[in-house]
Amino acid sequence: MFSRSKRFIQLVGPDVFYWFPACILLGAAFELFKIKFTFMGVNYYTVFRKKQMQQQLEDFENWLKQMDSLSAQAVQSQIEARREKK
Repeated sequence: MFSRSKRFIQLVGPDVFYWFPACILLGAAFELFKIKFTFMGVNYYTVFRKKQMQQQLEDFENWLKQMDSLSAQAVQSQIEARREKK
């Protein structure tokens, strides 16, 4: 394992101009792997979208609850204001 990594470093070289494209290619290969590799019909991005959608739905539900409580407070204050006028 160590000899393979050492051989890879010797092949690529210590120069930054060689490391940068190598890292770009490795990153692109990893992204392609995440997109194309599926295990039992599930890949990285389907799980990511599902979790993100759940979070967005929870945030929207919390926002609706806040709006409901604000509207209930507004109605209650209007009722109290009408009672005070009478």
